[in-house]
Amino acid sequence: MEQNNEQRSNCAAFITKSDLHKWEENIQVLDSCILLLCHEGECTLTVDSAKWKLAKGSVIMLLPEETVRVEESTRDIEADLLICNQAITKESFSNADSAIYETMKNNRSFTHIPGIGNDLDKLFSVLWDFQNENKKEAFENTAKLQLKSLYSSIEELSRAT
Repeated sequence: MEQNNEQRSNCAAFITKSDLHKWEENIQVLDSCILLLCHEGECTLTVDSAKWKLAKGSVIMLLPEETVRVEESTRDIEADLLICNQAITKESFSNADSAIYETMKNNRSFTHIPGIGNDLDKLFSVLWDFQNENKKEAFENTAKLQLKSLYSSIEELSRAT
């Protein structure tokens, strides 16, 4: 069952599909944390002033209050977006100090982590099922766990550098 925008605005987290073309028109200032998994096509995404190339299998995390714009994209670009409100984001990253937060911003693409694309593809499949079955609590708990897991990976990366 599809959720309309009003229903989504009442959710702490939801998943949606996007062709990202609306991000070409104007710079977007994010009010949520977005975990983006690219399924098809390619694009260049500018986050604040840094450019990121996305292609099939790419994964990127976008954080609240960042500016985002698609500079160029192929017509077939398609992505799943896990969108989490600031409350879930703060809870998931509650232990993040400024150094870890900067590492998150500088290493926001998780494509280099072996198997991450497949793992997130499976996660997104589960989240789609939860959302379609209106299992809000299971969806939100799974989203929180995923963000906490990514945070742990980033924290390890931060300590290693």
